[in-house]
Amino acid sequence: MKNSSKQLINRCFFVLIQNKKGNKLKKITKGLILAVMAVSSLSVQASVSTFSRSNCYVPGTNFGWESITWGSPSSIRKTSSWHLREGDHPNNAHVLTDSFRNAFRSIGADSHGYVEGILNKWTVKGQHTWQWAGRPGMYRFYMSTATSCNFSGSNW
Repeated sequence: MKNSSKQLINRCFFVLIQNKKGNKLKKITKGLILAVMAVSSLSVQASVSTFSRSNCYVPGTNFGWESITWGSPSSIRKTSSWHLREGDHPNNAHVLTDSFRNAFRSIGADSHGYVEGILNKWTVKGQHTWQWAGRPGMYRFYMSTATSCNFSGSNW
């Protein structure tokens, strides 16, 4: 084989390798862009929190038995909070509802007083609904339950 033929074959092989590497690079770049887009859309949802708490007494306030949906950015949200005293029939429970509205926070809350807070005799169940960021007409839904003055919740 002549030198010129070897050079031509080597050049073609080099170009072929470069092209394959270029395609791999394009695929990796495309994959990274898709991954970044997926993570950025999830981070918007991850900023919504939901929780319920019960049997908390906070002096001078009108809450302590509550269900809350909150986070950023603001979106259309609704929260219902169902409160039942231990031993009462479920028909005697009362429900507080913060209807659908565009807000940073949606809350259904009231206070049952110091003695009730000490006795820990209430169950609070929350129903949380919020619009999925960037998806008009699509909503997320979550239920929460509390029998104590917990300050933990679920992040979405």
